Amino acid sequence: MQEFPSSRLSTPSRAQAPGGLGQRAENPSAAPGWAVLGLLCVLLFMGLPQPPAQAVIIVTGDGSGNTTAPTDDPGFASVGSVNGLSGVYLGNGWVLTANHVGSGPMVFDGVTYPAVPGSWQRLSGSGPNPPDLAVLRMVGDPGLPVTALATAPPPPGSQVVMIGRGLSRGPALTWTGIDGWQWTSPRLKRWGRNRITSTGLSILDTDSIAMNFDSAGAAAVSDEAHVAQGDSGGAVYWKSGGTWFLSGTLFVSLTYTGQPLNTSLFGNATAAADTSAYRAEILGIISVPACSNGLDDDLDGLIDSGADPGCDNASDTSEQSAALVCDDGLDNDLDGFIDFPADTGCASSTFPTENPTVPALSYWPTAIFTGSLMAIGFHRARRFGTLPTSA
Repeated sequence: MQEFPSSRLSTPSRAQAPGGLGQRAENPSAAPGWAVLGLLCVLLFMGLPQPPAQAVIIVTGDGSGNTTAPTDDPGFASVGSVNGLSGVYLGNGWVLTANHVGSGPMVFDGVTYPAVPGSWQRLSGSGPNPPDLAVLRMVGDPGLPVTALATAPPPPGSQVVMIGRGLSRGPALTWTGIDGWQWTSPRLKRWGRNRITSTGLSILDTDSIAMNFDSAGAAAVSDEAHVAQGDSGGAVYWKSGGTWFLSGTLFVSLTYTGQPLNTSLFGNATAAADTSAYRAEILGIISVPACSNGLDDDLDGLIDSGADPGCDNASDTSEQSAALVCDDGLDNDLDGFIDFPADTGCASSTFPTENPTVPALSYWPTAIFTGSLMAIGFHRARRFGTLPTSA
């Protein structure tokens, strides 16, 4: 079973920040006049499709950079696509995302992984309403490392790295004297930086951390970033004691009341679900071995130890087995299909080969088949005059 490391800081108390979807959020630590604007609602109100890949807004240069991992990489490859938006690979096949993203295929490093049926779980949290966080499990192994979950939010002032797949920076604009940019294509995974402005917030029933989008100055950092459409489910990483921890899940943009849609303006903020607040619940779900989690993790129609032949015991972390050609997760016959039931060469998960050979025909069927071919050939030859005929 995989282990999930953590940071070692105490968790501060959390204060309630009034405000709801589309309403003013009275955040005492942030610029007044913010409106809480859920990223999903932006997609619905604008009538836009959920895009397949996108990026955070950064102030650096023309805004098109940071599409490959930074030198000090917090986990760039672990941020992928979920249902066309963003998600973070945790380990043991599980992915964390915002609940409003919804269940769907996951894409990591260009490979698409279907979701395990029934694996989608919205977290319950400790409040009266569930937070905007959910986990789901993929079919297959992306070969990514386990993500360390923080046990406390980063202290205010801490520098963090944001990674998401939201719309990119477009033309510059000024609105009521405030500078910023519109959102536009292209859509590429991108990282940026910011500083923690506030912790202990409750936004849309979700324990949250917030990061101001600052113009150049003492508060700003290099590659200063803000979220855009499609970043929901993306990551906020914080480095502590030499280790990178997943400290937040991007889920909402905090904007000025009346601010034009599809824009990022200085003074806006990004809110992320505080993953440390939900760490115990997350680990309680994703740490259950595949062979005792009640799910058909390999889609062979068999579930868990005692029923699935790929399980050695209830503690086995995979329902697949290297000893089973039709249930080993490999395309053994290179036909583009893997295991039962996807590969039609597999009659079951315990079938010995993905490419069964056709038994040799017996003598008489072979002779009849060969003779028929010869007769057809002779007939066609005479018809078209390719054989001599008698006078």
